[in-house]
Amino acid sequence: MIVEGSLGELLADGEGNLALPQAGHPTMRYRVRFAEEIPPRRAAAPGLEFLEIPAELAPEAALGREIGGDAGVDAERADRLLRFLRAGFRYTLTDPASSLREFLFEKRAGYCEHYAAALAVMLRGAGIPSRVAAGYYGGEWSDLGRYLIVRESDAHAWTEGWIDGRWVTLDATPQAEGDSPFLVRTGRPGLYLDWARQRWDKYVINYSLRMQAEAVAGGWSALRRTGRGFRGTGGRGASTTALRAAALAGFAGFGLFLLYRLSVGRKGEAPPGGPVRLPPAYARLARRLEREGYRPVPGTSMGGMLSEAVRSRPALAEDAGRFLDLYHRDRFGPRTLSPAEREEVVRLAGTLRRDARRGRAR
Repeated sequence: MIVEGSLGELLADGEGNLALPQAGHPTMRYRVRFAEEIPPRRAAAPGLEFLEIPAELAPEAALGREIGGDAGVDAERADRLLRFLRAGFRYTLTDPASSLREFLFEKRAGYCEHYAAALAVMLRGAGIPSRVAAGYYGGEWSDLGRYLIVRESDAHAWTEGWIDGRWVTLDATPQAEGDSPFLVRTGRPGLYLDWARQRWDKYVINYSLRMQAEAVAGGWSALRRTGRGFRGTGGRGASTTALRAAALAGFAGFGLFLLYRLSVGRKGEAPPGGPVRLPPAYARLARRLEREGYRPVPGTSMGGMLSEAVRSRPALAEDAGRFLDLYHRDRFGPRTLSPAEREEVVRLAGTLRRDARRGRAR
């Protein structure tokens, strides 16, 4: 595997997982290249804790021994357990079992956590080390923004079993059907709205005015691509969905342009490429946080710096959260703060500036 991009130092564990040494970084662009055939990674054998079975789960483990059987190698026994769970069970979010025992012996209906936990316990009952893993499954590719949309509903849990000297992914959850969240798709109009929201978060909330200008340029580019696609349909024969998508793209591009002009005219930003001019209360707090070492990499946003400060001193969390809410509304919202809100944000900025210094001195 090759990682390309300006990421700085990367940490790796014994199983090939990568991580940055510090949290709170601004958004980064990078590319990962994999070999066409990745050789299996040989990791250290798992400890006995991956065979432990709580006493209250003894019936579930006994079922694993029964279904897995004694014949064949571990891969064959694991396959028997997978086939058992995939054949007689039902995926549901609306009427799941209330416990692992009810899932295996009575209702036989649940979601991915039920399947992952059941398979892990049954594998251990059959003498195969196992663990439950969690992450995200799939997602939806956006041709408009050229990024992957991953929703909370894409969260997934599966099982890993120690087979043939390595951890092997074993997903017992059946294929998506019925009320599975993996069937949810945005649709073309929704992709344009998601693109507009993504641009707001990336280029307005978290980035400089220069990147806001890039977002506007990207908006017009996307609109032109939509226009070319619309012309390709033959004009009169275009579907209602295409018309709506083109209109949404226009509104998104125009909206980003207005946001760009708003941030130039009202928020006191410098021209693209120039230094950002913050109001005095914000500027003093930003300078304090930077002097105290809460800006680990260039470009860290106010939110990123305050997150670093909160990690050093958790007592700052409540004030930092309220300040960031007012800060974002003041700098990027559709209206100015009320006099009372402005007074509050100045007070909070002063409090955080003083307390950040005290927290670092300890």
